[in-house]
Amino acid sequence: MNKKDLPYKFKICKHCREIIMAKELNTNQDICVICGSKDVEERTLTMDTKLHCTYCKKEATVRDILKIWINIPFLNLFSMSYYDGCRGWD
Repeated sequence: MNKKDLPYKFKICKHCREIIMAKELNTNQDICVICGSKDVEERTLTMDTKLHCTYCKKEATVRDILKIWINIPFLNLFSMSYYDGCRGWD
């Protein structure tokens, strides 16, 4: 994900917390392909959204991250986390 994709709206299943990527064929309603739930939560990722590093828990806004990188490395929309390189890159 990079600057041109923002603001980015996405939906998460309220039961298993996976990102919704399907619609039910007959009703065109959002549905989770993992658990089959139709209970959905909508979120928006903006330049001011705070994310945290998966390992060191350091917080940064999307704006701060995109000043350093072209894309957000290892972005996890479910946990609103990314990897800041604190443990190296190999």
